[in-house]
Amino acid sequence: MKECGIFYYFYKGRCKGYVLKKNTEKNQKRCANTCEHPAKYRIGFDPFGMLVPNRHSSSTQYRYGFGGHEKDDELKGEGNSYDFGARMLDPRVGRWFAIDKKTHEESAWSPYRYGFNNPLYFIDKDGNIEIPLKSNAVHDPKTLIRVEDNFTIRNKNKQYVLADKHYVKDMTSIGHKGQWYEYAYEAHGVNKMNAKERQHNSDGMLATINSGFFKTRRVGTSPHIGVDLKAPVGTDIYSFGDGKISSTGYSDGTGKFVVIEYSNGDKVRFMHLSEINVGKGDVVSEGQIFAKTGNSGYSNKSKGTHYPAHLHVDGADKDGNLISPLERKYGTVTNEEFFGKYGGDWEKLQDSKIFQGQELQEVIITAKKSSKNQATPVDPSKL
Repeated sequence: MKECGIFYYFYKGRCKGYVLKKNTEKNQKRCANTCEHPAKYRIGFDPFGMLVPNRHSSSTQYRYGFGGHEKDDELKGEGNSYDFGARMLDPRVGRWFAIDKKTHEESAWSPYRYGFNNPLYFIDKDGNIEIPLKSNAVHDPKTLIRVEDNFTIRNKNKQYVLADKHYVKDMTSIGHKGQWYEYAYEAHGVNKMNAKERQHNSDGMLATINSGFFKTRRVGTSPHIGVDLKAPVGTDIYSFGDGKISSTGYSDGTGKFVVIEYSNGDKVRFMHLSEINVGKGDVVSEGQIFAKTGNSGYSNKSKGTHYPAHLHVDGADKDGNLISPLERKYGTVTNEEFFGKYGGDWEKLQDSKIFQGQELQEVIITAKKSSKNQATPVDPSKL
């Protein structure tokens, strides 16, 4: 690490979350002078996310740390474990607490490693890659920072104002219960593609986010309810996992839409579609194409203005809380596996699942038989 290091400067107020600067006296003064409020606290990380000794202050006052992930200080102390969604990370050693479920496909690597032991090159947002479009990775060109006060909302009068919370009304199609949310995400600078993403992009296998989950903005609803993915009209949409069609329909705001209920109870809605190939009650399999992207619905009906072509995805969990579907886990394979190993063929994937299930059952049966046939140990005292 260079002597100056990298620090996160956290501010409270109109400066919107934090400003990321190198730790130099000049930058500290610049940050302080361009914000309406003085610096609240700062946090320095090493490449794996460990707090740099004697180079951070008051980190316990902020719930989120390295990579914007929530900390669990009760488990191993201040800043020593982060919740990535799929697994927990110990940044002191750069290792996950749980085994990698795909360890059989990377046998040369430890199943507990983070970022292939090269965190300056590889990142892991949640331990999984899932995108409902033909792609091997997803890229958000904006760096989003979670904020819990003074973020931009569009109120009921369609005015954009600063607030500390926002209300999201009932959405019966996904089972969302109207409630207040006290956080949002704001864009802070450009998020450049890494080498792997650039390769996927050149191969035509990179999905791009137009607008992230709960992202504040100055157009449409703010914060944004759901995730927008760039896609021209007629692009195939693949199911995240095995599920059942909860509903299909149309409204001027959503355009044509499909709602899929997955095994964990989440209901995920896909909006602005041009074509729907399923009906209510139908069962869909992981990787199955069930619709095509479009621009249906109106951004301004009085003017006859349709939405630009894209795919909007949102959803709610079984308790009625909004979720970001791209951060959940509904399937069994990553996009790279699905389009590489299985050629994007959902039936081939299903056959593999059935075969693996049969193999597992045979192993269990064999193990049970073996345990029954084991000889009873002899007690030496009775010889």
